[in-house]
Amino acid sequence: MRLSGLLFLLLAILSPLRAQVPLVDLPLAGDLVNRGSLGGEAVFMEYAPGEGPVWDVSPLGACVDFTRASRHGGAVEQREPAGGAVVFPGEGLRDIATFTIVLWARQNPLAEGSSARLAMTETGWDLMPGARGVILGFLDDEGKKTFATLNAAPFARGRIPQNDEWRFLAVAVDTDTLRGCIGGLDREVEPFR
Repeated sequence: MRLSGLLFLLLAILSPLRAQVPLVDLPLAGDLVNRGSLGGEAVFMEYAPGEGPVWDVSPLGACVDFTRASRHGGAVEQREPAGGAVVFPGEGLRDIATFTIVLWARQNPLAEGSSARLAMTETGWDLMPGARGVILGFLDDEGKKTFATLNAAPFARGRIPQNDEWRFLAVAVDTDTLRGCIGGLDREVEPFR
């Protein structure tokens, strides 16, 4: 077999193994352009005057800062609106049952109250921080919310960054399984159980 034929065969074998482009890829490092296959652009949403997100710098580079919020949360019917969000138009995400979320996040060390939402979709799932991991909420077809908690093992407690430290979170979701891991700037990555 010629080298050109071998190269063609190798490319044909490897082509399905190429990395897929994510639907949404928002680096949040100076602009809100989606680099994923859905395209489009996110916008800053301000739920209360003067409390919306702003651009800032972190140990990881440029980032979005939500610390102007008077409390954690957002637009909730029972309470006055607070804070803000980065909102991506979710029309192309409505029927997705399998997805992966990867992000760096840090809670405001000065704010009190319930944990802030880290990410959400218009389809009704919410990702919120927990003491040793994350909490993922799902909204079913009848509007009922179900929560799943992903935690690192209890013996890993001292190795898990606190909510007010920079945390790396990765969560993979399919129709019947949740998996993930957590890490920090100077800590090992710990799997969720």
